[in-house]
Formats: sequence, C-alpha cells, structure tokens
Amino acid sequence: MAVAGVGLVVGSAGAQSLWGDAFLIAGGLAWAAYNILARRDGSGTSPIVVTYYQTLAGAAGFVLLSLSEVDRWRVPSGPDALRIVAVNLLNIVPVAGLGWAVLLAGERPTLVHPSAARWSSPA
Repeated sequence: MAVAGVGLVVGSAGAQSLWGDAFLIAGGLAWAAYNILARRDGSGTSPIVVTYYQTLAGAAGFVLLSLSEVDRWRVPSGPDALRIVAVNLLNIVPVAGLGWAVLLAGERPTLVHPSAARWSSPA
C-alpha cells in the first residue's frame, strides 16, 4: 500500500499526489494496526517463525510486481554492479564496528549492544 503511495507521489503531479498521500497514510495505519494486533496474538508462535512467513509473503508480492517489468530487466553494467555491492556492504558497518571495538579497544560486547543497535537503527 505504501509502495503504491510512493509511486503515485513520485510519478505524478496534481490530484494524483493526493491519492499517493492517502495511500502512504493508509499504509502507516495498516502497519500500526498490525503491530497492535500482533502483540495480542496468544498463539505462542515464535516471533522468528512469524517474521519468516511475513518476509516470504512480502517477497512473493514483490516478485509478482516485478513480473510486470520483465521487459526492463537487464544485467547491470560494471559501475552499476559496484554501486549495488557498495550499498549492500553498508549493512556490514555495525558488525565491523563492533569487531574492531573488540579487537582494538578491548571492548566486551554485552546484551545491551544489540538492543542499542536495534533502537538506534533508522529503519
């Protein structure tokens, strides 16, 4: 829903932008409602299992959407491939930072470190 809203906001002007804003707000409300309902779930299912199935469902949705763009698929050029790798390597920065802190500064990782990383994450 939010992805459709972004598409309408970025890809059009005028009245369509208002529809895009509405989709973005509806996506945020759906996310909030899901979080409230998920906390009330008393099934005892592991959060890891729930996350797995959510990711699987989201990936299936994006695969279906990507099929509408098959004619635009291409192998990235050399510089584009390097950019893709560089962006994906940004995910290693926190892990490498912790590793260097342990090796060079003698830090001792505790359970507080992952929880602090979770709360400082922009996502």
